[in-house]
Amino acid sequence: MEMEFRQVQIPYLHCVLYETIRQEERGEAIVPDGTGDMERIVGCCADALMRSRQCQDEIPSISGDVQVCVLYQAAGGDEPQELRMYLPFSLRRTVPAESCGCTVSCRVSRAEAQMLGSRRVGVRVTLLFSLRVWSRREQLCFRPETPDRRVQLRLREYPMRLVCECTEKNVLLRDTLPLEAGAPAPARIVHTGARCELTDEKISGSQAVCKGVLRLSLLYRTADGRLCGTDLPIPFSQLIDLEGSYDEQGLEIVPALTSAEAMAEDGGVSVEAGICLQCIVTQTAQVPIVEDAYALRGTLHADTQTLQMLPLLDSRVLRQDCALELPAQAGEIVRAEAAADAPQIEWQGETCRIRVPVLVRALYRDHQGLCRQAEGRAELAQELPAAPSLCRAEARIEGQIFAAPGAGRIEMRIPAAVSVRWYDEQTHEGIVSAQLTEGPREVRPSVILRMLEAESSLWEIAKELRTTVSAIQTANDLDAETAPAGTILLIPIVA
Repeated sequence: MEMEFRQVQIPYLHCVLYETIRQEERGEAIVPDGTGDMERIVGCCADALMRSRQCQDEIPSISGDVQVCVLYQAAGGDEPQELRMYLPFSLRRTVPAESCGCTVSCRVSRAEAQMLGSRRVGVRVTLLFSLRVWSRREQLCFRPETPDRRVQLRLREYPMRLVCECTEKNVLLRDTLPLEAGAPAPARIVHTGARCELTDEKISGSQAVCKGVLRLSLLYRTADGRLCGTDLPIPFSQLIDLEGSYDEQGLEIVPALTSAEAMAEDGGVSVEAGICLQCIVTQTAQVPIVEDAYALRGTLHADTQTLQMLPLLDSRVLRQDCALELPAQAGEIVRAEAAADAPQIEWQGETCRIRVPVLVRALYRDHQGLCRQAEGRAELAQELPAAPSLCRAEARIEGQIFAAPGAGRIEMRIPAAVSVRWYDEQTHEGIVSAQLTEGPREVRPSVILRMLEAESSLWEIAKELRTTVSAIQTANDLDAETAPAGTILLIPIVA
C-alpha cells in the first residue's frame, strides 16, 4: 500500500555570495596654473558614492565614484589649497547561480595622497565592499497526508530563520541647515563627507519603518579664505513598501550613499543627499521533516531525500567606544574622521573573538596656525560565547566622533558598531514516500519488561519492539522521550 505524502513548498532567498572585497583605486591631479608650487601634503579625505547596482544573469555589478579632496600647502600661502578629483570605480562578480538581486555597502577604508613633484599629486584610495547576492529558491518538504495506525512516523518541525524578501527604496534628502552658534559663516564648501546611521528599524504589516541620521562632515572656507570644519546631523524617517505582510519577522536595512552635495547659503548650508535603503526581511519557517518511520506489522519501504539549508542562527549589534591619543601640538581641531576596516574573526573553543582595526585622522591647526594632520590606529575588540559556525561581521563608525586638543596630544573617542550574524548549515535526511507491505500477524507477548542499562530513546525501543512511544509513556507515566539508566520499563505490545 502506497502512503500519501503532501508536498510543502517553502520559498526563500538563498545567499549565493557573501563576500568582503577590498579594492584599490588610483589617480593623479595637477596643481592648477596660477597657484604656487606644493611644499607639502596636509591631508586627504575621500567618500564613496554608489551610482548604480544591478544583477543580470549570473553577474552582479556595482559602479560609482570616489570624491577625493587633497589639501596641500603651497609656496607663499598661509592657508592650505585643495585639489578635488573623482575616481570612478566598478565591481563585478560571477556567481554560480541565477541571481535575483544584490545587497551592497561601500565605503572608504583609507585615502592617501603623495607628492609626485612640485605640481603633481598621486592619490590612492582603498574601498571596502560588503556584497551579498541573492537567488530565489524553493525547498520541497513532505508531510504525511493522513495518519495510518499501522505506521509510526517521527515528524519534526524545525524552525529556521530564512530570508523571505529583499527590496529597496531610493531617498533624496534636501535641507538647509544653520551652523552651530559661534561657527564662522561658510563662503564655499571644499568637501562634503557623509555617513548614514540607522536608529530604528521595524516592520509594521506590509511596510518597513526606518529612522536614522545622515551625518555630514564638511570642510569649508570662510569669506577670508580660512579653512574650517563642521559636523551637521540630518534626521530622517521613511516607510518602505514590502511585497508581503509579516507578523513575526526580522529586518535588516543596509544604507548606501548615492549622492552628497552641499552649498554655502545665507550663512548656513544647503544639502542634497541620496540614500539607497536596502531591506532584508527574515521570517521563521517551520520546516517539516519525517525523520524516521516503521510499521507495527509488515514491512515499510521508505524513500528519502537530503535537505540542506543555511538558516540564520542569531544576529546582534555590538557597540563600543574606541579611545586613543594622537601625539600633536594642536591648538584647534578642524576635522576628525575615522574608518573601520574589515572585522577579523577568531574562534577559541566556544568563544567568538572579533577584532576591528580603526584608522583615525585629525586635521588640526598647530600653535602657529598652520594646518597639519595626525593619524593613528585604534582597535575594537569583543568576545562572545557562541558555538563555532559560519560567522559574518560588518563594522562601521556610528555616532559623533569626539576630538579635543590637549597637552602635546589630541584626545579622541570614536563610537564604533559591529553587526554580527551566525549561520549554521543544516543537513537533514527526510522520508518523502513510503510503501507498506503487510505480513502475517505474529504471535507476540502483550507486555515486555526491560531494564535499561543506559539512557535510551523511547522511539528506538518502540521501533525495535514494534509498539508505540505513547503506549510506553502511558504505561510508565512518562512525559519525556528518553528514559534514564536503571529504569525498568513496562512495554505494552499494541500490534
